[in-house]
Amino acid sequence: MRVFTEVLLTPEPWMQDALCAQSDPEMFFPAPGATEAVARARKVCTRCDVRKECLAYALKNGETHGIWGGKTEKQRRAMPRARFCRTCGVSIDGAPVQVRYCPTHRVAARAASKRAYQERRAS
Repeated sequence: MRVFTEVLLTPEPWMQDALCAQSDPEMFFPAPGATEAVARARKVCTRCDVRKECLAYALKNGETHGIWGGKTEKQRRAMPRARFCRTCGVSIDGAPVQVRYCPTHRVAARAASKRAYQERRAS
């Protein structure tokens, strides 16, 4: 028996527009090997307007169970890991690997790093 214990305290704005919100939640958490159930859930996802946001949410939050954005757990694991700004969470895919912040927060992060370095040298 599977127990789902996560409580989402603050739903994302896009979640109210998701078609799965109007369906049985169990449909999106099928038993392993239930290919027909997976196909039914993915069919709902293909008609959903917020499928991309849903998939991005699952990748960002490391969702390991269920159908999210029309993708199964196995399909999501096979996808390259998305990268997000450490401050605001906006996607930074396509930026060099060493980049950890979006352009908005990169300047502030550099300034904070420089101040910390100068404080260490002064001590």
